[in-house]
Amino acid sequence: YPFPHFSVENFLSDETVIKKLSSELQQATWSRKENDLYSLNQTTDLSNFDHEKFPILHQFRNFMHDSVKDWLQLSTGVVLNDKVAITG
Repeated sequence: YPFPHFSVENFLSDETVIKKLSSELQQATWSRKENDLYSLNQTTDLSNFDHEKFPILHQFRNFMHDSVKDWLQLSTGVVLNDKVAITG
């Protein structure tokens, strides 16, 4: 409620991977985003990150784009476009 959705428990359960992702995100540039509904700090899309400087974030984005997107399509029957937007 209020719309169709589902959640995946323990999607990121490997503490080593979580720490590596967190470490790289701490090195990223964050910008303030504000409007009448929210106020938050955000990175640019992970597709813009240098894969040599941020190898774990690059791998994570590829995993989401390839494996997770395909799994979501199979699980839901919803055809997704090729754009996967991921920010910190």
